[in-house]
Amino acid sequence: MQTFTTIILDAALKSTVLLGLAWAVSVTFRNLSASARHSLRLCALGSCLLLPVFSALLPAWHIDVVRNVSAPITTEAPVHGQNFALRPSNTIEHLQAPHVRASKVPTPSVTSRVFSAVPWRLLLLIVWMAGAALFIFRMLAGRARLSMLLRRAVSMDDPAWNAQTKSTAENMGIRRAVALLASRDTDVPLSTGAWKPNVILAQDFEECSPLRRNAVLCHELAHIRRLDTVGLAVAQIGLAVYWFHPLVWMTVRALREDRERACDDYVLASGARPSEYARELLEIADSLRLPDFTAALAMARRSELEGRVMAILNPKLNRGEISWKTTLMAAAITLAIALPMAAMRAQSPSTVPPQKTETSKPAAPAAAASPEGPVAPAIQEEATQADRDEDAADREEATASRSTANARESDERVQAIAKQAAELARLATQMKTGAYATQIAELRAMMAEISLQKGPQQAALADQLAALAELKGETEANPAKLAELRAQLAQLSNLNRLAETQAQQKALADQLAALAALKAVPLVRSGELAQLRAQYATLQAALDGFNPDRRPVFTNECIAGKNVKYNLQKNFDGQRRNQVVTWSGDVCNATLRIDGMVTLDADGGRIEGLSEGGSLEVKEQRGQTVRELRVTSSAEGLKYVLKINGHENPFDEEAKAWLAEFLRAFDQYSANC
Repeated sequence: MQTFTTIILDAALKSTVLLGLAWAVSVTFRNLSASARHSLRLCALGSCLLLPVFSALLPAWHIDVVRNVSAPITTEAPVHGQNFALRPSNTIEHLQAPHVRASKVPTPSVTSRVFSAVPWRLLLLIVWMAGAALFIFRMLAGRARLSMLLRRAVSMDDPAWNAQTKSTAENMGIRRAVALLASRDTDVPLSTGAWKPNVILAQDFEECSPLRRNAVLCHELAHIRRLDTVGLAVAQIGLAVYWFHPLVWMTVRALREDRERACDDYVLASGARPSEYARELLEIADSLRLPDFTAALAMARRSELEGRVMAILNPKLNRGEISWKTTLMAAAITLAIALPMAAMRAQSPSTVPPQKTETSKPAAPAAAASPEGPVAPAIQEEATQADRDEDAADREEATASRSTANARESDERVQAIAKQAAELARLATQMKTGAYATQIAELRAMMAEISLQKGPQQAALADQLAALAELKGETEANPAKLAELRAQLAQLSNLNRLAETQAQQKALADQLAALAALKAVPLVRSGELAQLRAQYATLQAALDGFNPDRRPVFTNECIAGKNVKYNLQKNFDGQRRNQVVTWSGDVCNATLRIDGMVTLDADGGRIEGLSEGGSLEVKEQRGQTVRELRVTSSAEGLKYVLKINGHENPFDEEAKAWLAEFLRAFDQYSANC
């Protein structure tokens, strides 16, 4: 019981150092993103939870403590020239009176005796266990309430919500299946579950605007991607263990704020405008009526709203995402600090030889009067010498035990160093004789070959740089002439385009006039008349194509069917552009995803090129039939792979026409956005 109480108090002291370091780093580096601050504080809190375990399992690392060892205290009062011959009046009390008066100490008061008799360690343990039980009960009650909400919730059948949830999860790299639920027991979006994630919405969210739908899904799916439910559990367990520690309370509150701000950064990175997203948050928070769920991750809480809105509207904040590698590195550094701290122990007082207080022992009365003189001083001298011999024996025993412990520790260090030396020798032998020697020889040969080719390549690059520098100098010397040439080039390009358009329009008009004349001739046979009518319709459509106000007509029911809703998402992470268009209707659902840059022809129905490493995917689900097309770029050109219900099919003319409608629809929507 005393050992467990000591471990908890020791862990509380060391956790103060760990959490203080985390706060110092976050305050010093103010430009850290919310995601980085959250990872730093979560690693520190997790290490604090492991401190009691490490303290109990790791070997003790003793640290010497400066002790003030006082000299032996002698309370003997010298009595000279006293004879202790036995007489009838010399009782035991009279014989001991001089020594008792010399060594008498003050008697402790009643309050001090009562205070020292109270089992304070037991009381502290009971208080700590009561607080921990209260917080654990609160955590379990929150879990039970959340489980009840999940049992009552129903799956959301809205195709638009489901399609956007799936596409957003794929864009964020979430490979787990995310269940979209609706419940009347909550009025704020929630996310829960680490391995089987769920997004829970209020029932009135089905009719919300596309802007709010995108913001809600991005925010809640960001919680799922970051595994924030695990961080929430760590924070709740930390409060249960260190409920008495104010710095733990501050850290848990900061974790909650950084967690929500990191998910807000995901929403802003998806393309949402800060002012619009802040307005949506305010409206959601204003509609809150039901109590919060402590076991789930809520999108909005009134207590945190002011700081979040200010962070959203601040354009100078760092909104970068921290990678998993950086998170693992921060966890490793935190553990490297926590492990030695857990092993530290103050030097136990039992290892220091105690200094005994020499007190005078009253001389025993002589058995009989001796004619040779008093015997009491001789007996007292023998007792004092015995005490000194006992003290010397204790000191020698303590010194021997310390020497044995130091020798054992030295042997362990020598054995560890010998193992490391043997491992280094083995690695050196492998590098000299094994596969490492072959790899080193190959690398040296490659370096020699590169050094031989370095000279000609450097000369060619130097010539190109000199030519570019000369061209740059000529351009900068005459900027007015350069601007005039650019204006003339743009004017010529516009004139050329106008002339081509006018020539095409004139040719089409002539063909229409000729066809109209032929249409009026009554002697044309019926087959020829049908052919001419088809040509007339084709030319009329081509002529209408020059009208910029005319939009393409779609026949695919996924695009132009009844009650079809579409949604366009554009994401750019600084390196690659990602665009997703979803159509959802009564008949079928479709998704078009573009990674990278795509170039379409003038009609917008054919792909002319894809950026390096880019891809285009189209997926259409009509009843039980699923048609999927993937287009990728390679050295040989564009590669088309068409699958229907998982079986590969040829990319024929029908498939080309099917793809052309989706491309034209995407071109139209992206031009309007």
